[in-house]
This record gives sequence, C-alpha cells and structure tokens, in this order.
Amino acid sequence: MLANKLSSPIMPAIAIREVVEEAYAADPEMIASAACDIQAVRTRDPAVDKYSTPLLYLKGFHALQAYRIGHWLWNQGRRALAIFLQTRFL
Repeated sequence: MLANKLSSPIMPAIAIREVVEEAYAADPEMIASAACDIQAVRTRDPAVDKYSTPLLYLKGFHALQAYRIGHWLWNQGRRALAIFLQTRFL
C-alpha cells in the first residue's frame, strides 16, 4: 500500500516495496511503531472504527511511515533515495 502511494514514473511501486521491506527487515522497531500508531489513531479518533482505516485512508499515517523509512535510508547513507521519498509527500 505505501509503495503504491510513493511510486512515480521514476521509481515504480515494486522498487519502493523492496526498499520498504529492506528497511522493515533491518529495523523491526519500525513495524512496532506503525502498530502503535494504528492503535493510537483507533483509540483517539472517533471517526476511525477499524484498524485498517489508517492503513487505507489516512495521509498523515502514510507520511509518518514514509518519514521513518526515509530517516532509516538517510542514516544508511542513501540520502538521494531518502530525499526522493520525502518529496513524494509534499
């Protein structure tokens, strides 16, 4: 889902998906943080009645996950790719 949101003609969804999977495999804490984010939205937002809602519809949730992946990429020295992901949410 996130890969589709971040894709562009320059970088297709499948390439972004590989980067996302690499980041999540290297830092499983990102997955735990995403789960906490989903729980927080579900608990605090009365308009959200399903756990899938942030995953499917909430741009802020998507932006936060992209930020985490971009931050990981930046720390890995892959700065051009980190900046590319960041600009997809401007």
